[in-house]
Order: sequence, then C-alpha cells, then structure tokens
Amino acid sequence: MRKIILLVLVLIGIIEGCKKYPEGPKISLRSPMHRLYGAYHLCDYTVNGVDSLDLFYDSLSLTCGFYYEDYSDQNLYQNNDRRKDGKGCLLFWEWSLTNNTLKSQTS
Repeated sequence: MRKIILLVLVLIGIIEGCKKYPEGPKISLRSPMHRLYGAYHLCDYTVNGVDSLDLFYDSLSLTCGFYYEDYSDQNLYQNNDRRKDGKGCLLFWEWSLTNNTLKSQTS
C-alpha cells in the first residue's frame, strides 16, 4: 500500500513539475497549430520596448484571426476589421509553424 501511495505522489510531482504549456493545460491532445487557431484582439504592441499600439491601429484593426482554409489547404492570418479612422482594412497572409516558431509569408 505504501508503494502505491509513493508511486501516486511521484506521478503527481512529475506532472506538476513538467508543465509543457505555462498558460494552458498540463496535457493537450490538440497540436500546437490547432491551439493557435482562433480570433484574437490585440491589447499590447511594442517596438523596441516602446508602446506602439496606436501606430498599429492607425494602419490595421486590432482584431485578427489565425485559421485553416480547407479549399486552399493553407493556414491563414486575417486582419479585416475597422481601423481607428473607421475605414476597413483587409490583410491576409499564409503562416506555418517551424520548430514551434511562427513563420509567415506574404502573398
């Protein structure tokens, strides 16, 4: 009985200590790419440590999304909401993960 309790405690310690995704679940059955898919709202944007969110919002909207396009078999980034001046913007690019690092290609 003591061995079973010790084994359970060791397993709990390993699971708690080896958290692969700091801001997410301990174990995920979804691939890194599928965890990235979805809609996002940009709240923070810095360039060389300087807050540049207003400059970004002058040209592009703060709403974007990463998704998979079935018919073209591509992973796409989409930014197509309203900018600060009320005008629309439309931006798409293809992206991929290489060694769990996001790489993009404009087309």
